[in-house]
Amino acid sequence: PPNELMISHITEAAGVNRKTFYLHYEGVDDLVDDVALATASEIQSSFLDDTSEEGLSANILQIYSYLESHQPLMNILLFSPRYLSVSRKLTDAILSLDYFNTFYTSNPMPVVIKGYFSSIFSIYHTWYDEKNTSDDPDKCMSLEELADRCSNMLMHGIEE
Repeated sequence: PPNELMISHITEAAGVNRKTFYLHYEGVDDLVDDVALATASEIQSSFLDDTSEEGLSANILQIYSYLESHQPLMNILLFSPRYLSVSRKLTDAILSLDYFNTFYTSNPMPVVIKGYFSSIFSIYHTWYDEKNTSDDPDKCMSLEELADRCSNMLMHGIEE
């Protein structure tokens, strides 16, 4: 659990000593920040350049697929109360990517876009929890449908 994670756990798992850890990081939170930036970079490497609604949906699906393939680490980093700032940092890093930057900065209500975009992590988390606790997980919507709905929310949810 995040509240029990100690530098000794990290150094032991990595096979390095504490001094080596402190050459690179001041503490666990610095390491977590580094992981958030690396995550955004990995996600970006799979993005399409298509800025249509279908392209946005495909890119949200890439984000969701990344989260899905990196469980339970992403659940800890994105949804643990100790690391709530990671979700914000990851959102900022993704919104600063060339793909989203134009869409985000050219919008008359960028704060709303940022809020909607932040919510895609919460939506994923809720979907993931429901899928894993449902009596009939086959009745849960697919990850693709979830991405389509989030894309629709981003593209049309702020129209006047």
